[in-house]
Amino acid sequence: MELFQFLLKNFNYRDEQLIIMEENFLEFIKSRRSIRNFVYKKIEKSTINEILDIAKWAPSGNNTQPWKVNVVEHPTVKHMLAELSKYGGIIDEAYANFVIFLDIERGYDRVKDIQAIGAFIQNLLLAIHAKGLGAVWIG
Repeated sequence: MELFQFLLKNFNYRDEQLIIMEENFLEFIKSRRSIRNFVYKKIEKSTINEILDIAKWAPSGNNTQPWKVNVVEHPTVKHMLAELSKYGGIIDEAYANFVIFLDIERGYDRVKDIQAIGAFIQNLLLAIHAKGLGAVWIG
């Protein structure tokens, strides 16, 4: 039995009639791309907050959620960030940059904390994609 069918049969998770079809969900994941050229368009604060709220559902050891996020929109600060990276053009061009930090105080295991941040970033990228926006992960 396929995993998706097993989960539907055994857990029957439905939230306000939300039914995720396996094919649509998998196609959505596969359709996400790294976007490096942006149209400068204001992103509402409510949209940014919703994206962050979705991203925080990422798994983390002991639910420590060992990440901190700074959303950088100010042109001067973006330019300062851009000067620190070989991908400066991308940073300058984007309306907003999500800068993710490891919160050492909240973590409990370095490797697991780094894995959690990776899961958080993946959720962040998928949430951005779901909102019809583009993003790229710059390390």
